[in-house]
Amino acid sequence: MNVTGPNDVDGILPSPPFSDVSHYQHPSGIWAHWDGSRVAWYASGAGDDWESALPIGNGRLGALVTGNVVERLVLKENSAWSGPWEDRVNPKAKWAVAEIRDMFIAGNIEHAAQPCLLTHPGRAPTHLPLPVLPAPTALGVLTLTFRFGPGAGQPF
Repeated sequence: MNVTGPNDVDGILPSPPFSDVSHYQHPSGIWAHWDGSRVAWYASGAGDDWESALPIGNGRLGALVTGNVVERLVLKENSAWSGPWEDRVNPKAKWAVAEIRDMFIAGNIEHAAQPCLLTHPGRAPTHLPLPVLPAPTALGVLTLTFRFGPGAGQPF
């Protein structure tokens, strides 16, 4: 996608990708308090190129937005994995917290690193060989089809 800046002249919003904006009014007036610094305008959609799509999300749940008239969102969620469910909580972690905390308080940060590294990462699956480790996978695909025709999505 090619990013261009918004043309915010005297508080006037640049024309959106549809021609009739009369029914898209903000409750306090048409485009009241427009702040173009928080908006990205794109010259074109990403097509089917996931590398050009806009990633959105909060770190746990996310999607890639392509900006097309027919929007195909590939949804990801951090608990969706290709492998079987496993309890990867390290049972030693709970009991090491007090020891690690005492080392930090005493200023012994380098010595606290070792028990931290041994007890706090989740356990890796032991029954799988390295090349077959579970990997993140798509949670699902959400397809949104807007009522605008293929030519109505211009300019972005």
